Amino acid sequence: MATLNINSLQHKNSSGSVVSDVDGSITPKLPNADKLAYGEIAINYAANLETLSIKNSNDAVVTFSSDTIIYNNVDNKINDIKDDLASVVSVQLGNDTEEGKNFLKDEDVDERNQVLAVRSIDANATKLNKDIVVAGMSGQFGAGNYENNDVIPAGTDIYTILQNILCKELYANPKSTSGTMTATIAKPTVSLDKSGTVEVGTLITMNSATVANSTVSTTPQKVEGMEFGYSATDDDSVDNTEKTISKSWTTTATGGDYKMSATVTGFNADTTTNVQTVPATVNAQSMSQTVLGCAAEGSNTITVSVTGDTFTGSVDGIDSVYHCSNLGNTDAAKKTDAIAAITDKVSNVPTNSQTKTVTGQYKYFMGNSTAQVVANLNSDSIRGLEESGWTTVNGTTTIQKEDGGAWKDGVWTSNGNSIVIACPNKYTLNTITDSMGNDYLVKFKQGTVSVVTSSINTEYNVYIYQITNGTVMQFKNITLK
Repeated sequence: MATLNINSLQHKNSSGSVVSDVDGSITPKLPNADKLAYGEIAINYAANLETLSIKNSNDAVVTFSSDTIIYNNVDNKINDIKDDLASVVSVQLGNDTEEGKNFLKDEDVDERNQVLAVRSIDANATKLNKDIVVAGMSGQFGAGNYENNDVIPAGTDIYTILQNILCKELYANPKSTSGTMTATIAKPTVSLDKSGTVEVGTLITMNSATVANSTVSTTPQKVEGMEFGYSATDDDSVDNTEKTISKSWTTTATGGDYKMSATVTGFNADTTTNVQTVPATVNAQSMSQTVLGCAAEGSNTITVSVTGDTFTGSVDGIDSVYHCSNLGNTDAAKKTDAIAAITDKVSNVPTNSQTKTVTGQYKYFMGNSTAQVVANLNSDSIRGLEESGWTTVNGTTTIQKEDGGAWKDGVWTSNGNSIVIACPNKYTLNTITDSMGNDYLVKFKQGTVSVVTSSINTEYNVYIYQITNGTVMQFKNITLK
């Protein structure tokens, strides 16, 4: 049998390479799939690009390369990343790093693996070289301050960037008020010698009018709404965590005059009368007794007005305030303006008044009399009649007394001599009947008498029925109009 000796076997081979138009990387030249048969090997033996190629069942060329190619390509990519990042930030390396080093370094994990690590840097001194636009949906950074499309400006240090990524800054929005100072005075205490309803012409006297001292109330000057504290000394440190800074007023009375005056309406006075003005010091004062006059029909009033003492006050200013945040510092944008001190502010002039009212009404009078004619009746005899009561202003008055005296159960009993009815001349006797219901009005004789109340003379219409035979009679349904 013949023997075939093969001294060598040469596969398809090449030492060619390809340079990338994109990034300039160098890769081994590979065979086309149609040039290879299944199971055939193609070899590229270029130094550092050594590669075996076969064609798989999908007619695709599959390569088997040495580790050197992988490592070289990775090194190139890492260097590119280092250069790109170095162009974005101005790095200040830490004190433990040699000058001239890139801030990124290759760090071995094991014999076959490396990672890209950051050297020690000074985060406060390392700053952006150019603006960076934040990309991502709002809230993507969790509690952070950055949101989508926010611009991080050139010059921002890495420490600040990390703070804003990892922390959500919280701060308050304080509001300031300067405070108020308000003086008040109580209503005067007014005493009259008579009150309620009195007969027209009754003399009314004000016994006294007294006023108390002025008082003052204040609201403080303050800054409200602090949530995370403030630095009253403007040093970016939190030295107080209260929610309100408050400064109170210091006030003193000015020593001015108190003034009281009384205004009278009614009392048969033709015009409004200023009764009295009383100057005073800081002590409460009284107005002396004053005769107001005789009560007129209707409402009679005296209004005592008072102006009190004013106050001067001062309050300290409030220093500029920082809204201290949870980031450990504050910036000028969150600083409020200082509130200036308020000095020698004068309060308002306190005023108040008190009104007292006396109602004047006319009376009617009724009773028995021994007098036989109107001429024998006078003011005293009219007032001496047994019954009296108030007449209704501009209305109808029914004279009625339910019990007591001779006037009982709506019936008046005469004494067998005469019955007398007197009313102010603005009224007239309207009806009067006997116990049987007979009209007796036409049987009454009419005249006038002056009835004196204090210094006021009032004409009264007087109606008399003289009983000639001395018979005791009863009358009812007695009305005035």
